[in-house]
Amino acid sequence: MTTKVPAELSSTPGIADSSNATAITIDSSERVGILQSSPTSNLHIGASGNDAKRELRIDGTNGSGQTYGCIIEADGENGRFVFKVGQSGNTPAQQFMVHPDGGICFGSDTAAANALDDYEEGTWTPQITASAGSAGTAAYSNQMGRYTKIGNKVFFEFQVVMTNKGSWSAYTRVLGFPFTVTSGGLTAFAIARFPDDTIGANMIAGELQPSSTYCFFPTGSRLDTLHDISNVDTGYYLVGAGHYTI
Repeated sequence: MTTKVPAELSSTPGIADSSNATAITIDSSERVGILQSSPTSNLHIGASGNDAKRELRIDGTNGSGQTYGCIIEADGENGRFVFKVGQSGNTPAQQFMVHPDGGICFGSDTAAANALDDYEEGTWTPQITASAGSAGTAAYSNQMGRYTKIGNKVFFEFQVVMTNKGSWSAYTRVLGFPFTVTSGGLTAFAIARFPDDTIGANMIAGELQPSSTYCFFPTGSRLDTLHDISNVDTGYYLVGAGHYTI
């Protein structure tokens, strides 16, 4: 049903009946449809035909009357959801978009390869051992690991405090990393600190083994000589941080 605005109210804000088709529909569930006769959401802006785009724009002004606006756009032709922002009366420009293949592109970028499609924060349980596949016999009073995963890059930190050192004399390894290292040999790096009452704290570099979930400290940084596991006391601890590609 179409309702005309009475002449005596024509100077006040309202909805004017000046079209030959229904522009706005409010159904019995109080859902509002714009170009949509059967809205399925509280506010539903419809589209029809081929390659249609529909936008929702919100404007604001500053003390000089300059417009600052944002546009939320459904780009049906390219299958994208776009967020645009503009200032001083200019046409709002794309700030980010949801890519049809998944992920978010920033600025004017539309390449699927550049889309941020994964972000995660979490914890993991580090273990010290000399074996690539076994946790060994060490016991701990503290095992703390945290990570942030952004796309295919994992940033990590850890602390391990042993109450029982176990027994081994091979390369020191830290097991339990939250994601498997890439097999391509890309960036995989760790810095660790081995504090000791007699020799002080020492920083050593290590690497994460490709196609694995462990880090090892090679010749020159074994738990012998300066860091002989057979000579350390209860409370010996290892802290480290780094990043790797998955």
